[in-house]
Parts: sequence; structure tokens; C-alpha cells
Amino acid sequence: KDLLITEIGWSTLTSDKIWNSDKYYTNMNGKPYFEKDGNTCFTVTDEEQAAKLVAAQVIADYHGVSDYTSYDFRDDGKNPYEFEDNLGVVEYDGNVKPAYLAIKALNQFVNGAVYCGRVKVDDLNSQVHVYNKNGKAVAVAWNEKKNAEVSLGDAAVKNMYGNDLGQMNKVTLSKEPVYLTNISNDWLFKASA
Repeated sequence: KDLLITEIGWSTLTSDKIWNSDKYYTNMNGKPYFEKDGNTCFTVTDEEQAAKLVAAQVIADYHGVSDYTSYDFRDDGKNPYEFEDNLGVVEYDGNVKPAYLAIKALNQFVNGAVYCGRVKVDDLNSQVHVYNKNGKAVAVAWNEKKNAEVSLGDAAVKNMYGNDLGQMNKVTLSKEPVYLTNISNDWLFKASA
């Protein structure tokens, strides 16, 4: 049976006030969330939404998900304090959010590529996912917990929006995914092991 993810998203609603919520809290990491109609709802910044949607799509590849859909393409409204009005990767008026640009960069990066697997590196919290693109190893990498410098060999690095960061032997991974090209094809074997 195919595994599908039909709706995954993060709301970028303004967290200084939560409109029409039952209860508002801050968790131990200082992240805002609220409860509405019995549901716990977390809020993120525009940049966090972008990073989380890219990471979620790569993790879906890791788990063999055959169909993945981000929710929502366009914000449902203009109220900055309404959860549902801020789930889009495009604002209600059509302006793109950072998440749109990040997903576009990911899709261009992995277009035509085959997912190979996750490679363990120096820092165990780091996620390094390898794809085979036209017989060459490429990777998407990040660290959800902290900033961590990892040795990845000589690699051309791009940020999550596809902007060139240069050629590097060591990369500091953060919550924002980076794209790695010009890496050794040995990564294909490491990912398959």
C-alpha cells in the first residue's frame, strides 16, 4: 500500500496575540502555542515554516511516502491572528512567502533524483539525506536541535532558497536545510548501507 501525506503545514500567524483562542501558552523552549477547540496549535516564523516544510518533504522521502502535499498553498484570509489564515506558502493577496521559495528550490534540487537514504555524520542530530541525481550524489542536510559543524568533504553548498554559499569542506548545519552538490559518489553507497 502507498503511504500518503495529504495535509502538513505550519501557521505563521502573529504570535504576540492569538485571536479567538481558548488558551495561549509558551512552551519550555519559548515557542508560542495555543489551544482552540481542543487542538494544540503551534505557530512559527516565515523562515521556520520554510525550513520545516522542506525538512518534512525530505523526511517523507526517507519514509517512502509516495504522495506529499503541503497545506495550504494560499493563506485563507488576511487576519494575522487567525491560525487558518496563515498556513499558506503564498499570502492571501498572492505575494510569496519564504516557504514558497524554499519548496521551489527543493523541488528543483531533487527533480529527477532518486532518494537513497540518510547518512550518519559527526553530529548524531544532523540529518543528511542523499539522492542520486543523474548518477551523481546530492544531499539535503540540516540539524533540528542546534548548530553543528560537520565534515562532508568538498561540497558546493546552497541555502534552502537555492542561493550559492560556496565550496566548503565543513558545513555548519542549522534548522535551515542546505543543498550539497559536487560531493563524492561514495555518499550513494553510505546512504544505501
